[in-house]
Amino acid sequence: MGRGAFALRSQYTKSETAAHEKETRLVAVEARLVEVQKKALELQRRVKKRKDEWEEEKGGLGEASGEWEAAKALWGRGESGTGSRRGDVWAYERAGWEDERACFEEERLAWEAERQTLVEERQRLLDEYADVLTKNTVVALNEDLQKGLVSRMNALEESLQRSLQSIADRPSGAEQKSVHEIQRLNTILRSINDEKINLEKSTSLERVAWLEERQRLEKELQATKAKQEELYKAKEGWDKRWEMVRKQVKDLKEERDGAKRKVKELEDELAGASSGRPGKRPRVGES
Repeated sequence: MGRGAFALRSQYTKSETAAHEKETRLVAVEARLVEVQKKALELQRRVKKRKDEWEEEKGGLGEASGEWEAAKALWGRGESGTGSRRGDVWAYERAGWEDERACFEEERLAWEAERQTLVEERQRLLDEYADVLTKNTVVALNEDLQKGLVSRMNALEESLQRSLQSIADRPSGAEQKSVHEIQRLNTILRSINDEKINLEKSTSLERVAWLEERQRLEKELQATKAKQEELYKAKEGWDKRWEMVRKQVKDLKEERDGAKRKVKELEDELAGASSGRPGKRPRVGES
């Protein structure tokens, strides 16, 4: 029985160590999750900043139209290279926008993958941690019962051994006293049975306490799932905001393309005016 109690204590110690390790890993994962969320907020701030810059560039399109009118007037003065230079500037800015948009998309996908991995790891650790806590509770109850049973049985066994030894030491002629001693031993055996019954009753009470502990752990698990749902909702809101930014970028590109088409029309008009009056340059303001 001593070896059994030692094995039980060893098992309980291992369970405590496993619970501590899982709790430590859980804290580390939660800290990492907070760090990733901070990175997501920073990325969102950068997207908003870039969006504001695009809004400013959008406002500058009106000014660009005036510049194209001036370029139209100067076309006949030998400054025909302005249109090609302006086209090069637009192409350069477009390439920069495309590269930056691709970088934002890559960062968003990387953040989403890392966040999902951390959420899954956190849930797995919570499940393992709850399982270890449940096992620890059962092991602790079994250990308490084992200690109580061992203590009571050892006390009764020592009492029985002393009684048997006293019978063996007495003279063989004391038969009457031996009968009384045997009766007393029978009483001890009955008390052992009573102790077993009481032990079973106390086991039932301990089981009730274990069930209450299990219910508490289940409530904590439900609370964790609710927090996970909040994370999913936050992700959906972030995706909607990202989609809105993409739509605004698309609108800006369409407006930019419209400005390009308008410039093209102006260039065509200039070319037509030049071909309609050969040998003479159009005056400023002349169509």
